[in-house]
Amino acid sequence: MSQEKAVQTLVNLGLTVLQAKVYIALAKIGTSTGRKTAIAAQVAPQDVYRILAEIQEKGLAEKVIAKPTLYKATPINEGLSILLQNKKEDYIKAEKQAKIMSNHFGENNNQNIIQENVQFSITSKMTLLLKMHDKLADSTKKSIDFICPMKWSEKILLNRCQYIKRAIRRGVKVRVITLKFNEETIAKNPKPLSRNPLFEHRCIPETIYQFGMYIFDEQEVTISVSEKELTPSLWTNNPNVVKLAESYFENIWNKAQIKYVSAPLTVVKRPRYSSSNSTAV
Repeated sequence: MSQEKAVQTLVNLGLTVLQAKVYIALAKIGTSTGRKTAIAAQVAPQDVYRILAEIQEKGLAEKVIAKPTLYKATPINEGLSILLQNKKEDYIKAEKQAKIMSNHFGENNNQNIIQENVQFSITSKMTLLLKMHDKLADSTKKSIDFICPMKWSEKILLNRCQYIKRAIRRGVKVRVITLKFNEETIAKNPKPLSRNPLFEHRCIPETIYQFGMYIFDEQEVTISVSEKELTPSLWTNNPNVVKLAESYFENIWNKAQIKYVSAPLTVVKRPRYSSSNSTAV
């Protein structure tokens, strides 16, 4: 192992760089004076005695009563065991302190749980918002209601929102409102969804103002700040804002057109006309 890696190993075990250099130099020499140790470790002579005293306290060296004073290193194997044990003890102490701190702040949070849980945040990146929707949707238990932004077609909606199928499989009721671009879009939901009673899809005409809004379990909501895009988007679990969002959704839902996706297309036969008198046969 190189000198640099050996020093780094000892640093990881709790020594400073200078302590590691002095300990390695002394371990190689065996027994030495402070001055010779300083030269071998390439540290300043005025610092070496302080550092030798520090590694003595850690059990990595001992002072030999002689003239001049000598220092003897603890063998590397023993020294590493000592450092590992110290590291374990430090970890146990830190773990106990962390638990005490966690319990302390946990008690304080419980006293103000309502105030602490009410939050607002803005998400500007689409990827982050989609991840948030995935997480919120996968934790829902009862319902997901959402209005898609204007430019989103049903194909984009269903490709991006795979959590719709996952939620329905868990028994979650999903209601979706999209923009009706033309008559043709009314009959194009995937059959597995259109036949599932937990999935409802309605369309609104282009005359109704539409922006992205998602409500999860009537407890959390994301609201698009932009008219045509999902981002930037506001997230909140504020009860008053959630109630306003629910009221708006129900109002739009009641105005929207139900999508009869499973209804068969009616074939209309044209009347036949006689070539002679152009009257219907």
